[in-house]
Amino acid sequence: MNRQIVVCVGISWWKRRRVGDFLAAVGGKPAFRRSIADAVSVALARNGAIGVWATREPPGLAEAAALHGIALIRIEDGFIRSVGLGSDFLPPASLVFDTAGIYCDPRRESDLERLLRETDFDAALLARARRLIDRLIAGGVTKYNLDALGIGSLLLAITWPRGRRRVLVPGQVEDDLSVRAGGGDIGGNLGLLARVRAANPDAFILYKPHPDVVAGHRKGAISPRKALRYTDAIVRRGSIAALLPQIDELHTLTSLSGFEALLRRIPVTVSTRVGG
Repeated sequence: MNRQIVVCVGISWWKRRRVGDFLAAVGGKPAFRRSIADAVSVALARNGAIGVWATREPPGLAEAAALHGIALIRIEDGFIRSVGLGSDFLPPASLVFDTAGIYCDPRRESDLERLLRETDFDAALLARARRLIDRLIAGGVTKYNLDALGIGSLLLAITWPRGRRRVLVPGQVEDDLSVRAGGGDIGGNLGLLARVRAANPDAFILYKPHPDVVAGHRKGAISPRKALRYTDAIVRRGSIAALLPQIDELHTLTSLSGFEALLRRIPVTVSTRVGG
C-alpha cells in the first residue's frame, strides 16, 4: 500500500525525511506539498495515491481525491514509535498506513479494525504473534521506549500499600485526535481521574502524566494539588513499561498504554462517551 503514495500533505517538516524513506519506491521518494490542489496535480501526473498525516488532514482533501479518482491513504505513528519523544522531534520508527480511516479516530472504521474483526488467523500466525508479544515484554519495549534512555528504573521506588488494588491512570495529550474524538464528556485528564476515583473509592490510584505533557510540549497538565484530590500518588518520569508489571488494573480514555497493558494480560477499563 505504501508504495502507491506519490505525494504527501500534512507532513511536518522534521518528519519528511523519515516518511520519505518509508515510502521510497522504484520511482523514488514521494513529493511533499502544502495545498490540496498541488497534491492532486502531482497524484494525477504520477498516477498514484495521496498520503496524508491523519491528524493534519486538510478539510476537503478526501472529497477532492474522490472527485479525481485518487486513492487517499492516511498515515500515523506506529505502535512502537521511538526512543524518546516525537515532541522532541525524534523521528518515528514505525508508521501505520490506512485507506479507510485511522486507528486513533473512533468516528469511522479503519482498515485495522476491519482486519481484526473479519480475518481468521491461523495457528502459525497466532504463535508468531505470541512470540513477538513475549519478546516485546521481555525487552520492556513500549511506544516511547524511555527505558532505553536509562530512566525506567526511577519507577521502581514506588511504595505500594498492602491490601489495596493498584490502579494506574496514564495521562494523555488533551487535544490529541483520539481524546477529542473518543473522550466524550469526561473533559480530559482531571475528569478521567475523578471518574476513576468515583468508581474505585478504595483503590490506590497512581497517575502518570503523558511524557509530552511533562516535557511542556503539549496540552493536558494538571497541578499536583488538583490531581491529588483523586489520586494517591503521581509519577512523572520513567517508562510505563517498568510500571505495568506492578499494577492490578489500568484505566484510560484512549491511550495506547491500554493496549500495552492487555499484551501483559492486565485488566483495562476504558472510560468513554456516555451512551457509547
